[in-house]
Amino acid sequence: MSAAFARDPLDPRRARMTADDVRETMLTTAAHLVNERGLTVSLQHIPLDAIVAMSGVARSAVYRIWPRRDQFFEDLLLELAAHPESSPSVLDGPTLDAALTALADITDHFPELLTTEQGREQAIVEVCRQGAQTNYDSIERRRTWRTYMSLSAAVLSYSEPMRGKLEREIQKTQQRFIDQMSRFYNAMGPALGRKLRPEFVPPPPAKPWSTLAASGSAVMEGMVLRSTGTMAGLQAPAFEAGPIPFDPFATGFPAKWSPPALSFTSMLLAMTQGVPNEEYAEIPIEVRINAATDVVRELKAEIERDRRRV
Repeated sequence: MSAAFARDPLDPRRARMTADDVRETMLTTAAHLVNERGLTVSLQHIPLDAIVAMSGVARSAVYRIWPRRDQFFEDLLLELAAHPESSPSVLDGPTLDAALTALADITDHFPELLTTEQGREQAIVEVCRQGAQTNYDSIERRRTWRTYMSLSAAVLSYSEPMRGKLEREIQKTQQRFIDQMSRFYNAMGPALGRKLRPEFVPPPPAKPWSTLAASGSAVMEGMVLRSTGTMAGLQAPAFEAGPIPFDPFATGFPAKWSPPALSFTSMLLAMTQGVPNEEYAEIPIEVRINAATDVVRELKAEIERDRRRV
């Protein structure tokens, strides 16, 4: 989707809009409305005339493409399902930066940690703690994940062929996220001296780290989707052991832990294992960190390209 929407009704270009222009402008306008307001907007009760007015598209042009109101909203659901922002778990620049910054801080202030297997485990626990908490905060604050709840309900309410179309679009969006996160873990794992346990390496053609990426996504989705209910009040202050920071993994570095960070870190440690010192020493630490930095840079560029579609 392009960023252009809500054209000026007096703009002479409006009269020259093609059917593709009308479709794109209408769907972009409606998608912005839904993603900004989340579940406060019911797709069953959005006045189509209001979308027409907001978009600046000629009413006659809209009804030539969608003679019936339900046809427009079916296309809107498919448009939302195809966009990464509609998923609870979405590739997030601040999360990538938080993990990379935590790694950089460790190499700057505690470089000796990366020279031993035990120290590298301490390092990855801290990277996971900061990255997972940033990811949870970012997704919960963005709120566009609420669209996912509407989409999930819509899948159940539709019969074929619409149900199948929605399921396929949602699956494609989720698979893209899992593939991107697999690349991130594939870079960060070697930087921190971790590799997947054989039991969690999926068979080809799946990416090696995709099982971890899918599992991490499920953890964050559950936490975020429950954030207004059972998760309320269970943030870091409630997880502190009195005035003493919590050290759940016995790293020697007590810190404030939230349920999302604790859950994700536990899962990652269970699904991975440390590499021996001699194997880790085969590649200089600087080379490992530079490789991870390059991957993060590539992923952030993809994030920006996705956002330009909104």
